[in-house]
Amino acid sequence: MTATTTIDPVIEARTDPMPPVFYGQRVRISVEFRDADGDLFDPSIVRLSLITPSQAEVTVQEPSDLIQAPSTGVYYREVVLSEVGEWRWRWESLADGEEAAAEGRVTVPRRLA
Repeated sequence: MTATTTIDPVIEARTDPMPPVFYGQRVRISVEFRDADGDLFDPSIVRLSLITPSQAEVTVQEPSDLIQAPSTGVYYREVVLSEVGEWRWRWESLADGEEAAAEGRVTVPRRLA
């Protein structure tokens, strides 16, 4: 089992490369879970742990209104980057035989005066 995570700004159209993140921006932290054949699958237990720059940890386990699942194997949560510094997250599939994890991080630069 594998998992891949991404972060994208919540905007009408995706640009490539992704524009830099900024303080106060709403972003979508997403993950895809794939089985050994590379097919998307829905894990029995999905958990997202998010650590803010001030080291506050928020953990959400699906099913939850805070985690969206728009299609098989695809999950996301929208977050407002309300602190300057490094944001870290970890998506996990926790059920026996379905273990997979993906981690990510992004740095929000200091606000300009």
